Amino acid sequence: MFRPNSLFYTDGYKIGHKRMLAPGTTRLYGTWIPRSIKHAPKGVTKIVSFGQQLAVKWLHDEFEENFFKLPLEEAMEFGNDMAMYLGLDYDASHFEDLHKLGYLPIKVKSLPEGIETLPNVPHMTFINTVDGFAWLTLYLETIISSLAWKPSTSATIALQYKRNLIEWVRKTDPANIGLVPFLAHDFSARGLSPWDMLSSGLGHATSFRGSDTIVCIPAARYFYNEPKNEVIINSVNASEHSVSTTRIFSILDELEKGKSNWLIEEYNNFNHQI
Repeated sequence: MFRPNSLFYTDGYKIGHKRMLAPGTTRLYGTWIPRSIKHAPKGVTKIVSFGQQLAVKWLHDEFEENFFKLPLEEAMEFGNDMAMYLGLDYDASHFEDLHKLGYLPIKVKSLPEGIETLPNVPHMTFINTVDGFAWLTLYLETIISSLAWKPSTSATIALQYKRNLIEWVRKTDPANIGLVPFLAHDFSARGLSPWDMLSSGLGHATSFRGSDTIVCIPAARYFYNEPKNEVIINSVNASEHSVSTTRIFSILDELEKGKSNWLIEEYNNFNHQI
């Protein structure tokens, strides 16, 4: 399996920042800030705080498995690659120091997940805890940002959808208000990368139970300690085109009773009756 050295998960322009810091810099403070709702759906005025624990736990696991557990010589091949990348001699001794330290010396503070904030309010802050590693704080900015923005964005959009649904179900069919958790189904597994499907799917699941993104079940247990005797999402026993065009009508009687969903637009259903 392709598992690159964790140090590659940053922007190329950051690899030289260690030498650019002011002499004597011992601590560097960083923030993760959702800056804008300019392109958010109509009605969104705040941003849901969500995904910080997910991002930080992934980051810890990633560096543990694909940096700190590597033999030092193998881990330091990164420095050779950066010398070729930049076309000049590259001092990678700070990465060697990090490997010898054996952990990420970073303190993370976070807003509670589930609350809403206005734009430009930090949801996470970071500071190095060991002198000599001020460079690490913003070296990790790239990966933290890429991990954290999607679950927060999906949670924010899902909450607005839920509010819209509650408003209109109350106006049109108040007796079925209990169906709202299943009226905006999630299909994050369609078209997104494995990480994005689980992070976006978990964000959606903060407002809805209806989902086909089943990787959210183990992800919620691992990242958020959900109990094994529960699942955070539900769905129906559904068909797809490949089965709907074969024996849709004969299989109906074989299925156990319960909710189901069938696609029939490609089947000659006018000559059949259920």
